[in-house]
Amino acid sequence: MVEIEKKKKFGGYLLQESKSSEGFDIIAIETSNGNSPFYEFFTQLTEFIGEELGKNNKNKRNDRVINYTHLSQYMDRLASSGIWNNPSQIKKLEGILFELKVKATGLRVLFSYDSVNRRVILITHSFIKKTQKTPKEEIERANHLLRDFYKKRQG
Repeated sequence: MVEIEKKKKFGGYLLQESKSSEGFDIIAIETSNGNSPFYEFFTQLTEFIGEELGKNNKNKRNDRVINYTHLSQYMDRLASSGIWNNPSQIKKLEGILFELKVKATGLRVLFSYDSVNRRVILITHSFIKKTQKTPKEEIERANHLLRDFYKKRQG
């Protein structure tokens, strides 16, 4: 089974660590009540992938496998270089928010650069997008999660 290490850094769960001084650490934020929406989602996804690898189901299309594959590639790329210019994979939303897109499944992951340490990318949460435009509620949720994260981190 594939496992991710539960390591905390910068007030959240470390998902990807920078491999160079030009790279970025990627953190799943933790809120004041101890929840981490993206970390919980990604942990479940990773556990599922471990089970699927054991079954060796290569012929069956599975959205979770597609999501895991894309997210792993995107996190590697974000950690090495930050945001890249490809509107089909990444999009600037309003304010400080960005959106990673897995077009094949509709998965979206909202994130921002850390205002304290610009070499840290903070992932708030994920959702399945069912409309053309990113729902306002998801943007509001990301902003709320970020405010709560910064408040908790300041103590």
